[in-house]
This record gives sequence, C-alpha cells and structure tokens, in this order.
Amino acid sequence: MEEKIFDYIKKYKFIELKNSVEEYDSIDIFNLVNEFWEDPGISLKYLKDKYYIVGSIYTVLKNNISEQYSLFLKMVWSLDFSSKELTELTGIPSKRLKNLIFDIEYRDKTSICPFCYESDSYVIKYNLKYSSFQCECNMCKKNITYFITKKEAEELREKNKSFEETIGIIKQGMDMHDCPNCDNKLYLYTDYLDSSYIIYCSKCDYSSNDLASFMTDVQKSK
Repeated sequence: MEEKIFDYIKKYKFIELKNSVEEYDSIDIFNLVNEFWEDPGISLKYLKDKYYIVGSIYTVLKNNISEQYSLFLKMVWSLDFSSKELTELTGIPSKRLKNLIFDIEYRDKTSICPFCYESDSYVIKYNLKYSSFQCECNMCKKNITYFITKKEAEELREKNKSFEETIGIIKQGMDMHDCPNCDNKLYLYTDYLDSSYIIYCSKCDYSSNDLASFMTDVQKSK
C-alpha cells in the first residue's frame, strides 16, 4: 500500500501554482503571500490588519500557492524531514507547521477498504510528530494499512452475510436458554474480522465457540 500512496503523493497537485501577479485573487493578496513567505514568523494579526483580511490567513495562503509554499509542501510530503528540520530549513515556526499542511484525497477503484468492503475513497493525513502519514477511509473512518481487491471485498461481504445469519441464530438460542452450567445469563463476543464468536457466562467458566456444541450442552443440562 505504501508504495502506491508514495507514487500518488509524488504526482499530487495540491492547488495549481500561481506564477504571476495576475493569477492571484488581488494585488493585496499577492503582496500578503509574498510578505508571509519572506518572513514566515511574521505576526498574523499584523497581516490581517494590513490587508483587511476577514477569516484565516492560512486559508488565504492555501488558496494562493506560491513557489515557496509549493517547495515547503514537497519537503513535507517527502517524509524526509522532522518537524524540527522543517522549521530550521524554512523558518516556519513549529506551531504554524500543521496549519500549512494539506490532507490529500485519494481514490482508486482497485483499492477497497478492508473494513467496510465498500469504499475506494480515502484521505491521506500527515503525522507531524512522526513525519509519516496515515490513510483513513472516507466511509468508515478507520485507519487503513492495506487495501483489498474488489473480488476480495465481494467474498468478504458474502462471508459476513453468512456470519450474521449464524449470529442471529445464536442470539435466538441465547434468548431461550441460560448458562448450561449455572443457569445465569449468557453473553456473546463476536469478531467479524475472522468470523469467530464466543458464547460465555460471566458467573462461571462456561464458554463455547461452536453453535452445535452449545446446543448439545443445553440439552444435556435439562
């Protein structure tokens, strides 16, 4: 997965680089952007007051990518530099780094989420503390460390459907029967990742991970 994501990041265009004054939202924005990148430690309040900015300076900067900003983003997403090194090399105060870093949207029809089996859409988030990234599914919001294929997703959906039917039968049996050892309430633990379950009693040491064995135990206890 990492190699695929790295290749994507290398080719990713954050926002089209603005190379001339005419491409900026206004001459004031052009001047603001230049003034910030000449001194990334400059007071943001000073810039807001000087250029009459309503809202966040960071939003203005992200909407007007300069050459310096582009170089900074390439450094960040190369994953070769720590936050300390980024500050030393760019002059950007450490507390401002996270506000200047973009999340990256990623979508690939061949890369399916291994948790929800549906999504092919993700957000790549930069981890400033570890100079690394994590990939989060846009549908189930879980962190992804690997992808599965469409075929694997279909097979897993069918497997889960069968597992859910089994769990439904187990719950019906548990509603009708208590622990075959001590007649106390039974509980159910399920793990959808490996389609396993455990029927257990919290009052004694009874447990079973097989429906047929559980029903046999129940019959014997009568």
